[in-house]
Amino acid sequence: MRAAGPQSRSRPRRPPAGRSPGTRRGGCAGGTERGWSHRHGGLWPSPRSNATRDGAVRAAPAPRPTSSPSATAPCTPRPPTSGPSRSTSGANRDRERSQSLAPSPLAPSRSSTLRYYETIGVVAPVGRVASSDHRVYDEEDLDRLIWVACLAATGMSVAEMRQYVSNGQLGPSGAADQVRLLQEQDRRLTAEAQRIALRQRYVRLKVEYWRAVQAGDDARTQELSEQARAVADELARTKKNEQHHPRSPAPFAAGPLKVPGANYSEETMASLLALTDVMSTGYHAAVSAGVTAGSTVAVVGDGAVGLSGVLSAQLLGAKRIILLGSTHQDRHALAREWGATDIITVRGEEAVKALQDLTDGYGADAVLERVGTREATQTAFAVARAGAVVGRVGVPHDAPVDAGGTFYRNVGMRGGPAPARHYQPDLLEAVIAGSINPGKVFDLSVDLEDIADAYAAMDERRAIKALVRVGDR
Repeated sequence: MRAAGPQSRSRPRRPPAGRSPGTRRGGCAGGTERGWSHRHGGLWPSPRSNATRDGAVRAAPAPRPTSSPSATAPCTPRPPTSGPSRSTSGANRDRERSQSLAPSPLAPSRSSTLRYYETIGVVAPVGRVASSDHRVYDEEDLDRLIWVACLAATGMSVAEMRQYVSNGQLGPSGAADQVRLLQEQDRRLTAEAQRIALRQRYVRLKVEYWRAVQAGDDARTQELSEQARAVADELARTKKNEQHHPRSPAPFAAGPLKVPGANYSEETMASLLALTDVMSTGYHAAVSAGVTAGSTVAVVGDGAVGLSGVLSAQLLGAKRIILLGSTHQDRHALAREWGATDIITVRGEEAVKALQDLTDGYGADAVLERVGTREATQTAFAVARAGAVVGRVGVPHDAPVDAGGTFYRNVGMRGGPAPARHYQPDLLEAVIAGSINPGKVFDLSVDLEDIADAYAAMDERRAIKALVRVGDR
């Protein structure tokens, strides 16, 4: 709601010159809106739009004859007027926005569609006019909107659209990833087309079945019934094959996991031990946050779980991994070894600003929060880009989440206690193959009688994680 200015309190508001009282700001004569509709996710031009489905812009239709000369004013921006600026006037804001958009007839409402894709993190944040705080859109934004909308029309997910936009900015170096994304989408569309064809076949058989019933043709009725049953069975098999993870009352539950082979080195044994706790927890944070190949990941916290989150992000193919809040050089070295590309040593608002600077204002595609404090939680949600997910595995203590702030930026939250057994088979294979070495978090080894010293070392941050030896190996 815009606060009323002094002038609007002192006298009734009058419509600007050249516009009748029945015309809305930003619209055409008669209050009609010309632009992109939010129908089906804001993908296609509205019925009165001047934009065709292929993105071309056709000439605006001639205004209809009317008895009111002011109502026939064409849908074009009015020139700026001289005089003092009224900061609370909607007319001035509209003039500034119109100047940046002229003369495109898509101007009045394409901003809402671009703002939608910006909010869910598909397109980059768009610049703003300093005096009006309104978004400034140009033809490049329109081009980006058109091809993003086309991708959405094919059913591509938001995460894949974000990746596609990111790859597109890389030019030839991103071509291979673009081909992979589109081939995967083609595979899904092919499967969907096959399912639709089966459903259509079933419906047509049932049409013929009921015609046979109507005609009293029992033999034909029986034949069509058997054919329809066969198609229904095929549909059921297709649906069953699509269920990659069979449902169960406890989907993450499983029996003991046997480690193949024997006589592993001390280093491998430490890595196997890490899979029972810290590595699986860090991996759970990465999976919960939706880390994908080529993404930018922020990790809040440099403890054993945080560093394991760095390693997990690298394992999942993250292109950029930013570690926040770390001030210990030994941890920096391990984070770098495990794939961290940037390390931010400050915390709080300074850390948020530093990450925004590193990402050109975007924020992180996925955020791993593994501390649980109020400051760490606030930082995690503040550095998440619009449409991102925060993978939260730090046990929360006095760490509320600002529901309003996350709601309007479409920032999600997942996570909790890690289902370690669910991830261990894949992580075990990676350890045995030598792809990862999570056992390096154990930088202190003690005997059972010295366990109190081990806890003190971790509490004082003299050790990342302590390994306790019980008897002979």
